[in-house]
Order: sequence, then structure tokens, then C-alpha cells
Amino acid sequence: MAHKKPLPIRMIPPRLLILDDEAPVAEAISWIARSIGWQVSTTHDPQEAMALLRNNAADVFLTDYNMPQCNGLEVIENLRLGQSTMPVILMSGLTRTIDRSRAQRLGVLAVLEKPFDLHLLTDALKQALALIPVQPEQMA
Repeated sequence: MAHKKPLPIRMIPPRLLILDDEAPVAEAISWIARSIGWQVSTTHDPQEAMALLRNNAADVFLTDYNMPQCNGLEVIENLRLGQSTMPVILMSGLTRTIDRSRAQRLGVLAVLEKPFDLHLLTDALKQALALIPVQPEQMA
């Protein structure tokens, strides 16, 4: 039986950016992520999210799909135009309206349906963490 290589121990917490137009949802997810060791930033504005992402303010991006200004796939598409391979998690209260083939082409790691189980969120964050390159200066 093959053994999985353990994840390196990080000295610097992984950084999560949450984009959701519903502040209570963003705050709840933020609280959960912080409780398992993530450094979290939240925004309700897709333009602000893109500015933060361009400035490398996150290792993982979690975005809502249905927002007044645009949808989450449009934001992800904009992120990918900049050649980013950052892990992305998409969430929505209406997952049946998401173009899953487009999400897959854009490299979305997971699609979570709101309200989602705490374990689904933490599992998606663990999957994303495994994809983040760790620099030598970030390791213990």
C-alpha cells in the first residue's frame, strides 16, 4: 500500500479570499476558515476581489456564483486571463444554474451548494491547500 506524502508544515497560514455579496455568509465562512488556520479576507465587490487577486493577496479564492454585478464564473474567467492557476472554489444557492462544463474548463476545484455542510467546506479547503506551492521560507 502506497503512503501519501504528508503536507509540509507551513509557518505562514494559507490565505483565503472570499467573495460573496451576502455579508453574513462571507463572515460565517470566514469564521470557519480561521478556526482551521487560514488567514481570511472578505469582500462583497467583484472589482475589489480582482484587485486583491492581481496583487497576490490570496492563495485560494472562494467565490459566490450569483451576485448582482456579475457571476462568479465571470470573475474566475478574469482571474484565469491573468494566467493564475490559483485553486478556486465556487458556491451557490442555485447550483443547477451553474454551467459546470465552463466551471471545469476554468479549473474550479469544487462547487458547493449553499447551505453546505461544514465538512464539505473544510474538505474543499484541504484539497485547495494541497495544491498551493509552498516556498522554502514558508516551511517549518
